[in-house]
Amino acid sequence: MSKYKVEVTSFAENSIRSIADYIRNKLKAPQAARNTVKMIFDAITELDNFPNKVKLIEEEPWRTEGIHQMTIGNYYVYFWINELENRVIVTDVIYARREQKDALADMPMK
Repeated sequence: MSKYKVEVTSFAENSIRSIADYIRNKLKAPQAARNTVKMIFDAITELDNFPNKVKLIEEEPWRTEGIHQMTIGNYYVYFWINELENRVIVTDVIYARREQKDALADMPMK
């Protein structure tokens, strides 16, 4: 079985950066910010094996587009899979208590 190449879009990178900035600056918890970023990237890295084990999102139109939703701590990681090229593309990371449909409306689909 071949592994998938995992890519993180600039949109998702900006989301992760915003999460870290919020934890570091608003919550005044720089170590927690570092730990959170590490936790997210560790989980994203593991998508190189069996990314299809992660469920598709329930909401449309994202489900039809093949967007998967993975829970990591207090966050959802959204990604899609390009089976032809064995690639996983992470499109966004969103705080779980945030209204997901509103946040997903801003997410580029690809």
